[in-house]
Amino acid sequence: MPIRQLVDIIQTHREIVVCDTAASMNAHQSLYHLTDDAYITLPEELDRFTSLSGLICECSDNSLCVEFHMHVVLQWGSLLKVAAWKETLTWSDVFFLLKDAGVSSSEMQPFRDSNPEDLFPWLYYGKKMDVLRRLCLRAKRKFDEILSLHDIRVLCHLVGDDPQRIVASSL
Repeated sequence: MPIRQLVDIIQTHREIVVCDTAASMNAHQSLYHLTDDAYITLPEELDRFTSLSGLICECSDNSLCVEFHMHVVLQWGSLLKVAAWKETLTWSDVFFLLKDAGVSSSEMQPFRDSNPEDLFPWLYYGKKMDVLRRLCLRAKRKFDEILSLHDIRVLCHLVGDDPQRIVASSL
């Protein structure tokens, strides 16, 4: 994702949205009703964390990347990577993220040999929305830290699987 595309968008929009998938874009657009040209969807062929982190880091180095609102809309796997700020997650990374977000060790024990993707339904259908929100806040703080010298307000949203809609946010 070239920084030029982001810089071009912020010339005409004070509010932009970076999405990890087209489904994330649709979920956000159904709630916020921004125009299509305010959205950047990360390319599918590349690792989305690499694309997103590269875009954010390039923006932090670009003097034209100032004074706008940025929504970052992510699916579960992408949110975990952003919250940990790691391209590849280990189980211990996920364990510490969830522990910091309020999940006890005993609650996570049944999932220790599971794929991290299996944790989302347990959190969502178990109505642990506070945990999901804390993970969104952690991701937002990471973006804020990187973009600290710019006047950029970042919001992070988590999109659920079925139906595809925003289920948690850093708001």
